[in-house]
This record gives sequence, C-alpha cells and structure tokens, in this order.
Amino acid sequence: MKSRAVAFVTYGQLLLAFFLALCVALHPGFVLKSDEGGMSNYGIHLKTFAPYTLSWDFRCCSVFSRRASL
Repeated sequence: MKSRAVAFVTYGQLLLAFFLALCVALHPGFVLKSDEGGMSNYGIHLKTFAPYTLSWDFRCCSVFSRRASL
C-alpha cells in the first residue's frame, strides 16, 4: 500500500516536471533571460497556456497526491 502511494506522488511530480519542461521548450525566453519575469508569465501566452495550466495550477499533482492520500 505504501509503495502505491509513493508511485502516485512520483507520477504527479513527473507530470509537473514534464509540463514545465514543455513550457520552457515552447517559449524558453522566460527562464533563460534575466529580464523576462520568470515562470509566472507562461500562463499569459496562448501556446503555453494549456501546459502551464496543467502543471502550475497543480491539477495533475493534486489529483495524484489526493489518490496517494486515500
């Protein structure tokens, strides 16, 4: 039972990392340039809105963390 909970949390964290990496790949300027503002600006661009919403709002992480807690 414990290993299943660990698997759910790990899966959620991997999804978070995947979607954030996808955002960086689609628009690398926000992370690679010092004057662009950072990760929070990904939600305002159309091409990064969907992956940003899935990752940063922790939709994927919260679902799997909840499953792990149950």
